[in-house]
Amino acid sequence: MVAKEELSKASQDKQAKKIYLTSIRYDWYQSEDKITWFLYVKNAIRESIKLECQGQNCVVFFKTTDKLFLSQHHAEPNDLFVWNVELNDKIVPEKCIFKSSNTSIELNLFTKCNKKWKTLIKEEKIEQNLAKQAQNRSPSSSRSPSPQPKSIIIPTSTNYGFTGLANLGNTCYMNAALQFLANATDLRDYFFNKEIFQKELNLNNALGLNGKMAVQFAMLIRRLWTAESNYLIPNQLRELICSKYSNFRGFEQQDTQEFMSSLISLIHEDMNRVLKKPFYEDSLECVMDSMDECLKVAGKSWERFLSRENSVIVDNFYGQFKSKLTCPECERSSITFEPFNNLLVPVAKSKKKINFFTHAQNQVFFSEWFYCEDDTVQSFTQSIKSGSNFYKNKELKVYVIERCNETDEQELIGFKFDSYYENLQPHDKMPLLGKNKNFLMLVKEWTREPCVEIRIEQACKYPILNEIDPRVCSFCSSKKPDLENTLPRCTRCFRSAYCNLECQKKDWSKHSSTTCIMPSDRVGLPFVLSLGQNELKSDNFEEILKENVLKEAQKSVKLENFDLSKKSIYDMEILDKSSTSSRPNYKKIEPSKVHEIAKNSDIFIKIILKWNNTIQNRSVRSNFDLSNDCHLQFNSKIELNDCLKLFTQPEKLTSDNPWYCSRCKKHQEAIKEMSLWKLPKYLIITLKRFQAKKMFDTSNELLMNSRFGYLLQNRVVYNKIDDLVNFPLVGLNMADFLVNCDKQNVIYDLCGVINHLGNSLSIGHYTAFARTHDKADTTKNELDWRLFDDQVVMPVKSTSQIVNKDAYVLMYRLRSVPNERNGSVDKSDAEISSESASEEEYYDMESEESVQMEKIDYTNLNEID
Repeated sequence: MVAKEELSKASQDKQAKKIYLTSIRYDWYQSEDKITWFLYVKNAIRESIKLECQGQNCVVFFKTTDKLFLSQHHAEPNDLFVWNVELNDKIVPEKCIFKSSNTSIELNLFTKCNKKWKTLIKEEKIEQNLAKQAQNRSPSSSRSPSPQPKSIIIPTSTNYGFTGLANLGNTCYMNAALQFLANATDLRDYFFNKEIFQKELNLNNALGLNGKMAVQFAMLIRRLWTAESNYLIPNQLRELICSKYSNFRGFEQQDTQEFMSSLISLIHEDMNRVLKKPFYEDSLECVMDSMDECLKVAGKSWERFLSRENSVIVDNFYGQFKSKLTCPECERSSITFEPFNNLLVPVAKSKKKINFFTHAQNQVFFSEWFYCEDDTVQSFTQSIKSGSNFYKNKELKVYVIERCNETDEQELIGFKFDSYYENLQPHDKMPLLGKNKNFLMLVKEWTREPCVEIRIEQACKYPILNEIDPRVCSFCSSKKPDLENTLPRCTRCFRSAYCNLECQKKDWSKHSSTTCIMPSDRVGLPFVLSLGQNELKSDNFEEILKENVLKEAQKSVKLENFDLSKKSIYDMEILDKSSTSSRPNYKKIEPSKVHEIAKNSDIFIKIILKWNNTIQNRSVRSNFDLSNDCHLQFNSKIELNDCLKLFTQPEKLTSDNPWYCSRCKKHQEAIKEMSLWKLPKYLIITLKRFQAKKMFDTSNELLMNSRFGYLLQNRVVYNKIDDLVNFPLVGLNMADFLVNCDKQNVIYDLCGVINHLGNSLSIGHYTAFARTHDKADTTKNELDWRLFDDQVVMPVKSTSQIVNKDAYVLMYRLRSVPNERNGSVDKSDAEISSESASEEEYYDMESEESVQMEKIDYTNLNEID
C-alpha cells in the first residue's frame, strides 16, 4: 500500500514541471513610488499565483488554463510557470501585492527611491549575452569589406525572423510598427548594406536628427535579424523619436499609424540625398483635364519633389495623387499632383440587402443586391454594371417604388412611384428603404432629340380580389345552387360573401380584424415612357402612346378578356394640383391631351393608367416572378475595393475648409476628387477605423457654463469601427483606381498587417502580422507569416487569421519589381552571412557627431541600443 502511494506521488511530480519563461507580454506604468505591472496571461489560476521579491529581484509563479498559452510553451495545465526578472531599481517586498482577472495578473510594486524609472526590467542580462556572442566572433577589422552590395542574408541565428521587442510600458504601438517595417525586404537589405548606407547618411539635415535616427533604426534592424535572444529592448530608438515628437513621451497608448509616419519622416530626412533643397515660388497646375496635359504636369511635379526629397524611403514608399477641385459656381477645375506615402481610406459602411426590379428582354426581373450606406446612385449603378454582362455598357437610372397592397399574394401586389424620392441624381446617396419599398432600375436609351419622361403607375377600376367562390357564404359555408346568382360581398374589401346580414354580423368580429383590408387599386409595376418631340407633335400621338403603354404594361400585368383594339380598355388620370385635400386627388384626362401637358413640363409628368376591368369578366393581375434573377454576382462583405472606391469618390468641401477660386475671386465649397496617378513599391493602406466623437454634450448649458466648460467642450474620444474589411492576401489589382495611362504593373501582394485590439484609440493593444517576401519573386516567401506580439513571435498556423476585424494598417508589395537603388544584385554576387553582417560596426553618433561622412566610425554590436 505504501509503495503504491509513493509511486502515485512520484507520478504526479513527474507530470507537473516548472517552466522558466524568458519573455512574457506585459505593460506597466509608474505613479510616484508605485509601479503597476500587468502580465497578460489569460485564465491564471489565482491559488497558484505567488510573488517573491528581494532587492531588485522579482519572481512570479503562476498556473493557467489558457490553451493558447499552454500550447505556445508546450505545457500542461498542471505545470508551474516561473518568470524571474531583475528590476531596474530596488523595491519594498513587504508592500508588494497582486490580483488577477480573466485577462491578466496585476502586480503592484513600491520603489524604495521615489524616482522615475526609464524601464521596468534591467537590460544588463541581454547586453551580457550579446557581449559573449561578440567575443566568440572574429574582430571586424580582420575582414575586408565586400565590393558588392549584398542581397541575401544567410541566417545563422536560431531566432532568425523570430526576435520580439520588449514592451516598455504601452509601447506596443511602436513595436508593431517597427516589426512591420523590419519585414519589408527591400528596406531591410538597404540597412544591411554598409557601403550604400554610409554613403547616403545625411549628417547635416536640421529637419531630421542629423543621422541619429537612421543609424539607430539600422542598428535595430540588424539586431532583429541576427540576435540570439528572444527579444530586444528598443530604448534608445524610443528616446530619439521622443526628443523630436513630444506626444510619444510618457506611457499612454498612441496611434501606431501616427508613430510610423513620424518614424518614416525622420528616417527619410536622415537619409535624404538632397543636401540643399531648392525653393519654388510657383505651383504647378493643369489647365485642362487631358491625358497629355496631366502627363506633362505630373512629370514636372514629381521632378520637383525629387529635387527636394530623395531617399530610400521615397524609393520604396512614395507614390503620387491626382487632386481635382471643381468650383460649383463657375465650374473651373484645378488639377494638381501631390506625393503620398500612406493611403488613409475610410471604412465602407456595412452592406445592406435590397430588392430591385428591372425591365429587360420584354419581362420583369426581380433581384437581390447588397450596397453600402455610403454608396451614391452612380457608384450603385456602377456596381450593378460590373456584376452583370447584360448591363455592362448601359446607362441606368434608379427609381424608388412603394408597395401598396398588404397581402402577400404575388398576383395581388401593386407598386407606385415614391414621391419622396422623385428625382435621384447620380451624386445623391442611395436612400435607406423600409420593408415596403423597393428600387426600380431602368435602362436609359439615348436619342437625337429632347425627350419628355412620362412616369406611369398602373391601377384598376375595381379592386383585385382573391379567388373566392361568390356562391359560398364566408360564415356558414352554405352554397347557392344557382350559378348565375352570387352572394353579396363585403363592400369594404370585397373578399368575403354572405347569405344575409345576420351572417355578416356574426362574422364581423373575426373578419374585420383579419381579412377586411381596403384593397389598393394599384397593380403591377410602374414604368417610364420617354417620348421625343416628334412623337409628341405627331397626328397619331394617341396610337403611339397606346402602343408604348401596352408594350411596357404587359411586362408586369396579365390582362384577361380585354379587347386590346378598343380605346376604352383604360382611362388616364393626372394629379390635380388645384386640390386642397391632404390626400392626392387625381382627375381624368383624355389620352390625346397628354402631349399638351408633356410639352409644358420641364422634367417629367406622372399619370395613373386605370384599367377598365370588371369583377366578373375582365380581370387584371400582376404578372412577375419574385424568384426571377438577373444572375448578378454580388458579395455581401465589405471589400477593400469598397473602401478604395469611397476614397476616390468626389466629396464636397465644408464651409470650414473652403477652396479659393481664382476665377470667382472668393472661397467656394468645391467638389474635391482624389485619384492615384503613380503607385509606390510598397503601398501602405490605413483603414480609418477611428471616428472622433465629442465626449460631452455641448447642448448641455449647465455643463458648458460650469467652471471647466471651456475645457470640456473640445474633449473628444475616438471610437472604433470594428467591421470586418475583407482584403486580398495576393493579387490586389489597383488598375481601377489608377488614372494614369500606364497600367502595366499594378498588382500587389500583402506582406504586413498591423492590428488594433480594443474599442478606442486610447485603449487597446497592437500586434502585427508579417511575412518576409523573396527578393527575386515577391509572391514567394523568405520567411512565412508570423505574429508579432511584443516579446512573443510565433508562426501563423493559418492565413485565415490574417484577415480579421482588427486589421488597421496594411502593407502591400508591388509584384516582382526589381529594386534599383537599395543594393539589389543577382544571385551570382557575393553572399554575406548575417554573422559577418552583425560584426560590422556602426557610427557612434553620441561621441563622433563632428566626424565627416567619409570618415564614419562604428561601434561594436554589444554597444548598440
